[in-house]
Amino acid sequence: MKGIIIAIVVVIAAAAIYFGWSVSVKNGIIARQNNVEEKWAEIDNLLMSRNEKIPKLAAITNKALSHEKEIFTQLTEARARMVGGNISRSEKMQAANEMSTAISRLLVINESNPQLKADKTLNGLMDEVAGMENRLTYARSEYNKSVKEYNTSIQQWPGNTLGFEKMEMFKVPEEKKADVDMNALLK
Repeated sequence: MKGIIIAIVVVIAAAAIYFGWSVSVKNGIIARQNNVEEKWAEIDNLLMSRNEKIPKLAAITNKALSHEKEIFTQLTEARARMVGGNISRSEKMQAANEMSTAISRLLVINESNPQLKADKTLNGLMDEVAGMENRLTYARSEYNKSVKEYNTSIQQWPGNTLGFEKMEMFKVPEEKKADVDMNALLK
């Protein structure tokens, strides 16, 4: 009789330990998932702030550079996709990358054009946008770190038994990995 009671206590204790451990694992994954969402919200806020500045920047620059319509078209189209409604995280990443490319081109053109370089309002906006691009780069890096931690936790045992889905990292498009042709940008 004493042996049966000890066996029951051991089984109950083992079940309680296992339950506590599994709850802890699941809660850890949920915390990582929430961290990823927080990092994405930070990127979203920065993208929204940048989107608010782009029309002002484009309006000032457009007057001086009417021949650079392609850049303004890129900026306008990417911005419209980002603020235009419910798009997936992946589509928003792609639009953000396209906007970053256009902004980089605009910054180079601004640096090479004396008329634009002298405009204090434009320079202030350019500085704000350049600073925002730097903050976005940092936020993307932090987001990717969080996604990596989360994905690792759901791919390893026992996280892989709980049914969580892998999240997508913010990837650099192939065209941004290529060398920059400064001559083409300054044409």
